[in-house]
Amino acid sequence: MENAMKHKAVVPLVFVALLLLATGASQYVPAEGGAAAFTENAVASIRLADVGSPSADIRGFTGTRQGRDVLVQWTAQREQSVQIYEIQRASSSSRGWERIGSMSGVNGSMPQTYTFIDRNAPAEHLRYMLRIIGHNGDILYSDIITASLESTVSSFSVSPEPSGVANTYIVSLGLNKPAAISLKLVDGDGRIIRRLQADERLSSGVHTFPIDCSQHSPGSYALRLETPEGDFHRTLLIGK
Repeated sequence: MENAMKHKAVVPLVFVALLLLATGASQYVPAEGGAAAFTENAVASIRLADVGSPSADIRGFTGTRQGRDVLVQWTAQREQSVQIYEIQRASSSSRGWERIGSMSGVNGSMPQTYTFIDRNAPAEHLRYMLRIIGHNGDILYSDIITASLESTVSSFSVSPEPSGVANTYIVSLGLNKPAAISLKLVDGDGRIIRRLQADERLSSGVHTFPIDCSQHSPGSYALRLETPEGDFHRTLLIGK
């Protein structure tokens, strides 16, 4: 009888020992009443072991204007399972965030620096963020940064938006300081269709230019703004 009782006591002890070996003593604790319970550290270690989950410590995320372009840079430390960095941009003239480019993740323990050039960026204050996509499809988001416009042009837009639904459009141009500018409507081949402003000096403030498109063929056109600091473009769709 005594031997049988000793045998019954050994079985649960062996079972607990096997559990401790499998989970690690620091991750397994007995709850009240003798039931087993995992600690928070155990749960965290399981989550970190998920295959393909993206992880990146983003440092030095900046957007710097260089003429009509914006240089977007960031450094990723302890980068893991990052498949794609999507560069997202938003402005007052856009409908929320838009994807303007992407770069493949390098991954590894060494810091990786990425550089992306947003060419011919809108002439206004811009916001940028990174949409980080992992190999398993999980998505992370970076902080949001701002590339302020401190040049001559403060705004450049066309209304109504979207284009292609009206015959007459209004071009709005904001200037931080007086400057000689040129504003042209060009077709898809780069030919000048109309000159709205012919390299004349304008005062600071907001200027508007109406465009009657009823006489132009349907299609895609561009408004080209030429300034002392570079050129800017806006797409204009003319409907039927």
